[in-house]
Order: sequence, then structure tokens, then C-alpha cells
Amino acid sequence: MFSKRKKTTPPKSSILVPLYVYPAPGAWEPLFTAIASHPGLNFTIVINPASGPGNGAGPDANYTREIPRLNAYANVRTFGYVSTDYAKRNLGLVLRDISTYSAWSENATFPGLGMHGIFLDETSSQYEPASAQFFETIASAVRSEAGLGLNPLVSAPCSLRICCQNKSSNIFEAKSLPLKAALLNLITAQVGPDPTRLTTSHIQIIHNPGTIPDAKMLSPAICDLSVVFEGTYSTYQIYGFGKQISTLLASSKCGREKLACIVHAVPSALNSNDVLALVNGLRTMVGSVFLTALSVDYYASFSPRWAEFADEMAV
Repeated sequence: MFSKRKKTTPPKSSILVPLYVYPAPGAWEPLFTAIASHPGLNFTIVINPASGPGNGAGPDANYTREIPRLNAYANVRTFGYVSTDYAKRNLGLVLRDISTYSAWSENATFPGLGMHGIFLDETSSQYEPASAQFFETIASAVRSEAGLGLNPLVSAPCSLRICCQNKSSNIFEAKSLPLKAALLNLITAQVGPDPTRLTTSHIQIIHNPGTIPDAKMLSPAICDLSVVFEGTYSTYQIYGFGKQISTLLASSKCGREKLACIVHAVPSALNSNDVLALVNGLRTMVGSVFLTALSVDYYASFSPRWAEFADEMAV
């Protein structure tokens, strides 16, 4: 008799969300729903108010309302967007953007705005001593920022009202209790005791070259995660990026958790099994994934198949 072949489950990966959706009331609800529905699935979320943090000390009122809601979840890590223009942008401007994000965590009026790390866009894929030094300098600056990395809620001022979008939609108000203890009690009650997910302090740096980088650009002195593909579904298929990523993994000897893929313009004609196969194939190679069916302004709104994608990533 022939035994049935067991289905293999791919390794877990995070969802990397380029959240360039402006947070008008209700605009981020598809994201909040996915986060709350899948507490075991991690979400790495890139916050981008104005192709960076903007010129003010903090973001506008819609952002100050919604970012703390994101940071209230134990399975969310938020990252501030910073452009580098392939190492051609003025270094001082890059560092200023990073310092602005860092200062958000000190905002006593709107606590819970802090970022876990920085997302550097348009990073160099080719290794050159000058560009490597540029990005090493940035990495050193990021990791020296006191306002980055620590859990934004734990490091917030001690009077804080948190509206957690959880199973019971409870509202928790911490006024007299020490904030850290109060938040630990809240998270334990809602998502289970997992202190490592709440209190991690490592400041993470994400690079986005958008293509296969030189293995030297994956150095821990430069970044923690690199987006090794950002493009359309057809480009991914035609140019065999799956094989290229596999080759990079073998040659660089880095772990899959170091790599990410962003695929847009996924054809609506693909059925659920096809999309699942795509997701599972990506998960075997990279630690962070984002898919969208949108082909225009693909980061400015949620795809009609966003919930389906989140469900498949959670399996």
C-alpha cells in the first residue's frame, strides 16, 4: 500500500508591511484586524508619514492616534522610514531623520510613539568601500539612539491610556500602577505570557536595496534584515529571483531570517492554491514577506486579498 505523503509546513515568517497608507480614521483597520486575528504571527511595520518623519517634532494627529495602537500589540514591531538615495543623500539629513524618530518615544503628550528600529530605503546593493562606510556610520548612529529599540509602551511616561484592539476590545487605563508592570499584566492576560516579545531592546535596521545585494552588504555591522526583492510578480517569475535568493543564501551563509521579499501586482487570476504556493515558496527562503495584488500605489492602500494573505502567512 502507498502511504499518504505528509504536507510540509514552511517555516514561520513575519509580514513586512510598507504602511504608507495615510491613517485617516478607519484606514488602518484591515491591519489591526489581521494583527488581532493572528497573535502568533509577527508584523514588521514601516511607518512613513512624509517620505520620512516629516519636518516637525512629531507626526500629525492621525498618526499620534494610531501608532500607539500598533505598539500595544506584542506581535508588532514598528520601523521609521528613512530614504538614503543609494548612499547619495546627505548623511546629516539621514541622521536627522533617525534622531527625529528616536525623539518620538519621549513625547509625553502622545506616549507610545516610539519606533523599534529604522527602515532604510534605497540602499546600495553593490559593495563599495565608500558606500559600506556610509551605511556602517548610519548603523552605528541608529544603535546609539536611546529612543529606539526599547518597547515603546514600556518606555513611555507612566500615565497612559491604551486602547488595545484585542479579543475582548477592553480599554485599559494605567494611572497609578507602575507602567511596566501594568502593561505586562495586560499583555499576559490578552496574548499570553511571552516577555521576550514585549521587552526586546535590540535596535533593528532594515535595508531595502530591492534586489540581490552583495553578500558583504548583509554584514551585521550594516543591517539586520535586507529586502532582496521588491518588484512585480511577473519580474519575480521571469528573472528567476527564487533561484537567485537560494544562491545568495548558500553563498553568504546568512540565515533566511536576514532576508525579505516584497511582491506587488500579484495577478488576481491566481487562485487560492496558487497564492498559497507562492507564499509557502517565499517562506522557505526568507524570514519576512509582503504580497499585494495592487499594481498602482501598491503601498497606499490594502489589497482586496490582504486578509487572505495574512491567513496564509499565519498557517
